[in-house]
Amino acid sequence: VAPLRAMSSFSSKAERFAAEKQRDEERRRERNKRQAARENRRRANANAPILLSKKMRSQLHAALGLDEVYLAAADDIDLDMEMEDAESTAVTRCVDWGFTPSDAMRALSATREENSAESNDSVALAEQLRKWLCLHLPEDELPEEFAAGRGQFEVHKAGANKGPATKAPAKSEFDGALDSLLLWLQEELSQSLSTSDAEAIFMSVELVLRGVEFDTADETELQEAGENAVAILEAEGDALEGLRAELPDRWRATLELHQRQSLAEAAASTEPGKKGASDDEAEHEGEDLESTAASTADARDADGFWEETCGHQVGNNGALRTGTSSSSKPARRQNRGPWFGFGDPSIMGSAFAAFTSSSAGQRMRKHRESLPAAKSREDLLKLMTKSQVLLVQGETGCGKTTQVGQFLVEADPSARVVVTQPRRVAAVSVASRVAEERGEKLGAGAVGYSVRGETQLRRDSCRLLFCTNGILLRRLLGEPDDMFSNETCTHLVIDEVHERSVEIDLLLTLLSHKLGQRPKLRVLLMSATMDVEQLSGMFPAKPPAVKIPGRTFPVSQLYLEDAEDALGMYYNPESGGGWEDASPGIRTAAAELEATQKSKQQRFLAPLDFGILGRLVNLAARGELKDCPKEGAILIFMPGVGEIMRLTGELQRGSEQGGCRLAPLPLHGALPSEQQKRCFEVFPKGGPRKVVISTNVAETSVTVPDVTIV
Repeated sequence: VAPLRAMSSFSSKAERFAAEKQRDEERRRERNKRQAARENRRRANANAPILLSKKMRSQLHAALGLDEVYLAAADDIDLDMEMEDAESTAVTRCVDWGFTPSDAMRALSATREENSAESNDSVALAEQLRKWLCLHLPEDELPEEFAAGRGQFEVHKAGANKGPATKAPAKSEFDGALDSLLLWLQEELSQSLSTSDAEAIFMSVELVLRGVEFDTADETELQEAGENAVAILEAEGDALEGLRAELPDRWRATLELHQRQSLAEAAASTEPGKKGASDDEAEHEGEDLESTAASTADARDADGFWEETCGHQVGNNGALRTGTSSSSKPARRQNRGPWFGFGDPSIMGSAFAAFTSSSAGQRMRKHRESLPAAKSREDLLKLMTKSQVLLVQGETGCGKTTQVGQFLVEADPSARVVVTQPRRVAAVSVASRVAEERGEKLGAGAVGYSVRGETQLRRDSCRLLFCTNGILLRRLLGEPDDMFSNETCTHLVIDEVHERSVEIDLLLTLLSHKLGQRPKLRVLLMSATMDVEQLSGMFPAKPPAVKIPGRTFPVSQLYLEDAEDALGMYYNPESGGGWEDASPGIRTAAAELEATQKSKQQRFLAPLDFGILGRLVNLAARGELKDCPKEGAILIFMPGVGEIMRLTGELQRGSEQGGCRLAPLPLHGALPSEQQKRCFEVFPKGGPRKVVISTNVAETSVTVPDVTIV
């Protein structure tokens, strides 16, 4: 028998391995060919998708009459209707998907007769409600997961066969640095704290740092973001002392990288002969000609942008006029054109009249007439005709914030009213409420808002604009020679004037100097606690004042000792500032009195115990606290964003582990508007109980309508 090596045709192991590798490579290529052939056959036999542009989808929506069905369902909605368990579960599931509670109830009311066979199957019922909402809801109001223009359908582009319709932009060096900073922070927190605490704090810091609009923010806003992140870490005390010292340095380094990158991009964009990214995309991906033409027409008709920006350079025949030399400095434009409200006011007036004649409009009219502000309407309008400045002192809950602007627009349809708020969440929520009272879609009719980084208004039809004080100041700084002109507004309402911030004081100072030059301008200063004498001294003539009474409601007050009794625990400063069980017989009356006296001064210096807070909220939600109702929302005020996120996580974990069904919602200034709006939705009965956890942004000009426990 010959040796084994003689049976092989290879002279070495290297040759054998090379041959085996070549055979494996040939097998892999054959396998890939077969797989590619199967994929090609599958694609050839697949149903071709129907690709519709947004304009075509809107036309189909109108042609099928879905708008009328949606509005009819809005008239018939009853938020207090009794629901079966399956219906309550289905509505809750729709809310979890991102639909508003009122829309989910509207879908249930519209499909109740059709769902009789599926009334006991919550999964099938939720799917039926989802289909109705996706079909009838306006596209802009759909959650992102179901919106047609955000992934369900694609718009066909010319030249789409050259590559994919969309191309993800490459991550810049700055984005990578920001990701590295957050990754470092996450690792450090996980080593210093428990998993739940580290996750809650990291989410808070990430929300603050990523929420910055780096392209538009100034240096002060960027520094404030870093300071807010450090403040969140300070809530943990000495445990994160090293992180608090290192985070500002890393944040400054990241901002310096962003500044260098911005300068480099600006230099590259001005380099002659260099093609920009947008040109490259247009060359390789094509353009959606229909949507581009439609957007250009909208900008021309609704915004006045075309005439304002290019009208002075383009002649009637479309030819470009010859301008001045490029070396000459362009003159400042003194007239920027109307800020808003330059369209025909009769159009929106007829739409509002049609709404008031409907059943929903009649219900809303009765609600508005029940507010104390409605009784002062005639006095307010009469004084406005006699005086240029009017002080409105209305108690909390009288309706001054939502009603005064509407009074002015209803008395003079051609008026352009600006109502300022000190915080963006107040401006957005009040504008949303006023649009609802007028039966309009926010930003599409006579009501709109403008806050930093977000604007919703149709400039030609808007008559009532809610904005922050900073937005109004930016507008005024753009017209220094014609400040407070008729192009900006005819009526200016400054709400919460008692706060006397730098922005409000600056507005009042500018007004006191310009009022004599603007005899047609009307100014209303509103507050619940204003100093009338002090504000009157800022103007040459003492303005009249209107006092609007408020409404009182029965309120039961509970104290910390009541919470201790309900929890069966008490705060013991002698045990290191902790909470201990108050079992029978542990404390005598004298010992309890002594402990209470010692703890009164120290309990407020102790760190927050989020487990105790979670237990207390669950007791209140179940109605086990004295005089606490079992229905309605719960509003909790917390010191900062970090504490809000930690309590939110604590309540979510308790609800998932079989506790009371709660829907905790954070509310603070750094949240996007879409998340802030959820806090003002009325949740249906039988579903989870809404818990709004807020900073002091919910103290003024904000009404959470269904709150029963604070």
